[in-house]
Amino acid sequence: PTASFPPLTTAEPAAVQPRLPSLPATAPPYSQKPDIRSRQTQNAAVPGTPAIHPLPAEEYSGLTLIGQLFSLYLLCEKEGQFMVIDQHAAHERVLYEQVTEYAEQHHDLQELLEPVFLSLSPGESEALSAALPLLAEEGFCIDAFGPGTFLVRTVPVLFGQNIEPGEIRDIIAGIIGPGMPRGIDTREQVRRIVACRGAIKAGAFCTLDQCRELLQQLARTRNPFTCPHGRPTMIVFRKQKMDDLFKRV
Repeated sequence: PTASFPPLTTAEPAAVQPRLPSLPATAPPYSQKPDIRSRQTQNAAVPGTPAIHPLPAEEYSGLTLIGQLFSLYLLCEKEGQFMVIDQHAAHERVLYEQVTEYAEQHHDLQELLEPVFLSLSPGESEALSAALPLLAEEGFCIDAFGPGTFLVRTVPVLFGQNIEPGEIRDIIAGIIGPGMPRGIDTREQVRRIVACRGAIKAGAFCTLDQCRELLQQLARTRNPFTCPHGRPTMIVFRKQKMDDLFKRV
């Protein structure tokens, strides 16, 4: 399917912009260089396979974009290396760092055009009730509306006011459901889910300008190598490896 969202922007926003595809989401500027101390221990390449991130993080700016593949991957090159970038994982990383930094500095929220009703089981109601104070800090204003019923009035500003009710229910289910990874606190889980739901989806066609903007945003993040869940955002093939595959050397 073809997504009809406008070009991503690189202008520095005063606040987090609503999520794609309604409006562009732009990563905030960072005063410090990306933290690359963990890149040697995270996602270490298996011998004989492409590397995850052979270049220092700050060198991922200025990539030459080749194009988009399968409406899912961005193909790039730089300095004798061929890179395949997962557009969803890359945008998820951008939004995660944006949400994290914004939540620590601001407390804005987006009022919904129409409140969303949640009908929950007794166990789910108990879990949601316990999480209400933290959810409020992240931008979710949720009121008890009767036994097993809650009313969602606001969401994080990243989503905008036109978010689908089904998406809100999925987000809440992910936060209070039994599938939350062990060792991940609720605040972290909320931010990961917000970033995942707001990111460009697999199968969304992007123009070349949109692809370039996403690459620029990814280059500004502290950790451009993985999404918040730990999946790699990019795989890199060295030219020498490509030459070996085609028996040119």
